[in-house]
Amino acid sequence: MGADEEVNAAVTSAIRQLRMIDACRDVWTEADQSRYIRVLLEDWIDELARADEAQCDFMAECAFLACENMQDARLGILEERVDRAENPPGGGVLGFLAQLGVMRTWTS
Repeated sequence: MGADEEVNAAVTSAIRQLRMIDACRDVWTEADQSRYIRVLLEDWIDELARADEAQCDFMAECAFLACENMQDARLGILEERVDRAENPPGGGVLGFLAQLGVMRTWTS
Protein backbone atom coordinates (compact mmCIF):
# COMPACT_ATOMS: atom_id res chain seq x y z
CA MET A 1 0.00 0.00 0.00
CA GLY A 2 1.45 3.35 -1.03
CA ALA A 3 1.68 6.40 1.19
CA ASP A 4 -1.22 8.14 -0.58
CA GLU A 5 -3.41 5.06 -0.17
CA GLU A 6 -2.55 4.88 3.54
CA VAL A 7 -3.42 8.54 4.03
CA ASN A 8 -6.68 8.13 2.13
CA ALA A 9 -7.57 5.06 4.22
CA ALA A 10 -6.84 6.95 7.46
CA VAL A 11 -8.93 9.94 6.37
CA THR A 12 -11.80 7.68 5.31
CA SER A 13 -11.64 5.88 8.65
CA ALA A 14 -11.66 9.16 10.57
CA ILE A 15 -14.64 10.46 8.59
CA ARG A 16 -16.51 7.19 9.18
CA GLN A 17 -15.86 7.34 12.94
CA LEU A 18 -16.95 10.98 13.17
CA ARG A 19 -20.13 10.18 11.22
CA MET A 20 -20.86 7.35 13.66
CA ILE A 21 -20.55 9.80 16.55
CA ASP A 22 -22.83 12.23 14.76
CA ALA A 23 -25.37 9.48 14.10
CA CYS A 24 -25.44 8.63 17.82
CA ARG A 25 -26.02 12.19 19.01
CA ASP A 26 -29.67 11.47 19.82
CA VAL A 27 -28.71 8.39 21.86
CA TRP A 28 -25.59 9.67 23.61
CA THR A 29 -25.39 12.63 25.88
CA GLU A 30 -23.21 15.53 24.88
CA ALA A 31 -20.70 14.51 27.57
CA ASP A 32 -20.48 10.99 26.12
CA GLN A 33 -19.92 12.38 22.65
CA SER A 34 -17.18 14.69 23.96
CA ARG A 35 -15.49 11.81 25.79
CA TYR A 36 -15.59 9.59 22.72
CA ILE A 37 -14.24 12.34 20.47
CA ARG A 38 -11.47 12.97 23.00
CA VAL A 39 -10.55 9.27 23.01
CA LEU A 40 -10.49 9.27 19.21
CA LEU A 41 -8.32 12.40 19.09
CA GLU A 42 -5.89 10.94 21.64
CA ASP A 43 -5.67 7.71 19.62
CA TRP A 44 -5.02 9.68 16.43
CA ILE A 45 -2.37 11.79 18.14
CA ASP A 46 -0.68 8.62 19.44
CA GLU A 47 -0.83 7.11 15.96
CA LEU A 48 0.71 10.24 14.45
CA ALA A 49 3.45 10.19 17.11
CA ARG A 50 4.25 6.56 16.25
CA ALA A 51 4.31 7.40 12.55
CA ASP A 52 6.55 10.40 13.24
CA GLU A 53 8.91 8.27 15.30
CA ALA A 54 9.00 5.61 12.59
CA GLN A 55 9.75 8.28 9.99
CA CYS A 56 12.57 9.70 12.17
CA ASP A 57 14.01 6.20 12.59
CA PHE A 58 13.82 5.68 8.83
CA MET A 59 15.54 9.01 8.13
CA ALA A 60 18.25 8.22 10.70
CA GLU A 61 18.86 4.87 8.98
CA CYS A 62 19.04 6.62 5.59
CA ALA A 63 21.55 9.14 6.95
CA PHE A 64 23.62 6.32 8.46
CA LEU A 65 23.64 4.43 5.15
CA ALA A 66 24.59 7.62 3.28
CA CYS A 67 27.54 8.11 5.63
CA GLU A 68 28.62 4.52 5.10
CA ASN A 69 28.38 4.96 1.33
CA MET A 70 30.48 8.14 1.50
CA GLN A 71 33.09 6.30 3.57
CA ASP A 72 33.10 3.45 1.04
CA ALA A 73 33.53 5.95 -1.80
CA ARG A 74 36.42 7.67 0.02
CA LEU A 75 38.10 4.32 0.67
CA GLY A 76 37.69 3.41 -3.01
CA ILE A 77 39.33 6.67 -4.10
CA LEU A 78 42.12 6.18 -1.57
CA GLU A 79 42.72 2.61 -2.79
CA GLU A 80 42.98 3.88 -6.38
CA ARG A 81 45.52 6.54 -5.36
CA VAL A 82 47.62 4.03 -3.41
CA ASP A 83 47.49 1.60 -6.32
CA ARG A 84 48.63 4.33 -8.75
CA ALA A 85 51.40 5.33 -6.37
CA GLU A 86 52.59 1.73 -5.96
CA ASN A 87 52.14 0.83 -9.64
CA PRO A 88 52.41 4.03 -11.65
CA PRO A 89 51.40 3.97 -15.30
CA GLY A 90 54.40 3.39 -17.53
CA GLY A 91 56.32 1.40 -14.90
CA GLY A 92 57.65 4.30 -12.80
CA VAL A 93 61.38 5.05 -12.73
CA LEU A 94 62.41 1.61 -14.01
CA GLY A 95 59.93 1.85 -16.85
CA PHE A 96 61.24 5.29 -17.72
CA LEU A 97 64.85 4.03 -17.76
CA ALA A 98 63.86 1.03 -19.89
CA GLN A 99 62.06 3.30 -22.37
CA LEU A 100 65.06 5.63 -22.40
CA GLY A 101 67.34 2.68 -23.14
CA VAL A 102 65.07 1.51 -25.98
CA MET A 103 64.93 4.98 -27.46
CA ARG A 104 68.71 5.28 -27.19
CA THR A 105 69.27 2.01 -29.03
CA TRP A 106 66.99 3.18 -31.84
CA THR A 107 68.84 6.41 -32.26
CA SER A 108 72.26 4.75 -32.26
